[in-house]
Amino acid sequence: MILISPGFYVLILVVFLAYKLLLCPGRPSHLTGDWQDSQVVLHWYTSSRAHTYQVYYRSNQNATVKWKSIPNLHLNTCSLTIVNGIAYDIYVVAQNSYGLSFSSVVLNGRSRVSPPTNLNVSANSGDNTVFLHWTPVVNCKGYIIERRAYSLSKSTFSIIKKLNDPSYKTFEDNTAFFGIKYYYVVISLDEAGESSCSNEATMYLRAPAPKNVAVRLNNDKTDTISLQWMLVPKVEGYIIKRATGSPNSAYFSIGILYDSSATNFDDSSFKFGVTYYYTVTSIDKAGDADESPAVSIFISLDEAGESSCSNEATMYLRAPAPKNVAVRLNNDKTDTISLQWMLVPKVEGYIIKRATGSPNSAYFSIGILYDSSATNFDDSSFKFGVTYYYTVTSIDKAGDADESPAVSICPRSYAPTNIVIIYEQTNNLVALQWKPVVNGNGYIVKRAAGSLNDPFFIIDKINDPAITTSKDISFIFGTKYYYVVASFDELGESNQSDSVSVVCPRAPAPADPRCSYTENADNCIVLQWKPVLNSKGYFVKRAHITNSSGVMGR
Repeated sequence: MILISPGFYVLILVVFLAYKLLLCPGRPSHLTGDWQDSQVVLHWYTSSRAHTYQVYYRSNQNATVKWKSIPNLHLNTCSLTIVNGIAYDIYVVAQNSYGLSFSSVVLNGRSRVSPPTNLNVSANSGDNTVFLHWTPVVNCKGYIIERRAYSLSKSTFSIIKKLNDPSYKTFEDNTAFFGIKYYYVVISLDEAGESSCSNEATMYLRAPAPKNVAVRLNNDKTDTISLQWMLVPKVEGYIIKRATGSPNSAYFSIGILYDSSATNFDDSSFKFGVTYYYTVTSIDKAGDADESPAVSIFISLDEAGESSCSNEATMYLRAPAPKNVAVRLNNDKTDTISLQWMLVPKVEGYIIKRATGSPNSAYFSIGILYDSSATNFDDSSFKFGVTYYYTVTSIDKAGDADESPAVSICPRSYAPTNIVIIYEQTNNLVALQWKPVVNGNGYIVKRAAGSLNDPFFIIDKINDPAITTSKDISFIFGTKYYYVVASFDELGESNQSDSVSVVCPRAPAPADPRCSYTENADNCIVLQWKPVLNSKGYFVKRAHITNSSGVMGR
């Protein structure tokens, strides 16, 4: 057994250290990192005898993660792409032809996502929705929207929305109240949490003025002037002001409504024969907001002591046009064009107008419905093959109001139905009858002989839609015929009806036969009889006294 003294191991270690120190490169020193958005830029001092460098790195979230390397770096700097928010361990080793140096000191650190930039806010006039816009951050996981309201004690920001999609660059805040000044910031998210805040953006929304303010003498309480307006969302209430005699006179408050749902006010403190001007002002969190335009009313007494109004509301509400007007040929009543539309609330009725041929032609009234619940109208006074244009006009208290856009239809004539066919033996004819197509121009009757595969030919054209019968006398006895009927309009024929057929009977025997003998050079017997119409010809036979007979001519 060979024993190795401890000095031998010391010698080996000394040789290894000498090899490393004298031949291999020196250890890289002063390793630093500039941690930026999604990357780190590394710098270190150059090592003596070093030809190249290798950078080793790993995320330190898990100690079992393997080291990755970037080999053959010729400079003492390097840029690594990393994930924001995750901590990394990094070290550098120098290399030459003799081997590797000792590793540098391990560098620890992480990059953080940048905050959004160019945050700005906007809002539409009269709307409580605040629109946020910012430049998106490429290497983030999402955003947090924070808001604070102005107060003397400077309230803190609170989260109003978390967006888990980095592609967002806009957000709509519809929870804002009128009359409050709001401050907004946006924060980016990475693996480690939140970035710093974006620039601060400010929005101060004031409540819009009430719209469609109308004034009238109350029909139920003639000693009361009633005001009405459209609801303004998210207000605290309304202030009603009045001026006397002129719109430029001083306005005084005659009522304050701390009711966000209020849309009307009654004024009973007026005198007849005086013109009054009214405005309605919205109240928001900051107080008086925007004021409506003035509306006016003049009330006088007639000789009987009854009150009357003039200049009733400078803002004059008229009924809107019906929407979704549709026109079709009625499937249940094929001789009727049906119009339908959406109900317009609080109207007196509707006027239906029609133009022929072009939407620019003159429109004429074809119906007036004094029924506020009506939503349809049937027109039966039309012709097939003609294009018609329809409008529907609302009727309000003042008369004709707004008119709908025109809708058009060109109804086509259809095939007659219920075809009936009979053979009238006494009159020796084929008779057809069918159900009328009222709004057509007439009918075309066609016939085929033998089978349905044979061609059909026109045998009758009727230019009166009220005539629904046709008679065929041009047939041949013993033949089967097929008949179809089509209607026609201004544009041509309709489809053909279902076919009907009839087998004409065999030709009857000629009537009133007579014979005579002529004593002349021919010495012949002459036969005569009444003609049989619709037959193809005649057989002439002769018999001797013996009662035997034979055909002697055809």
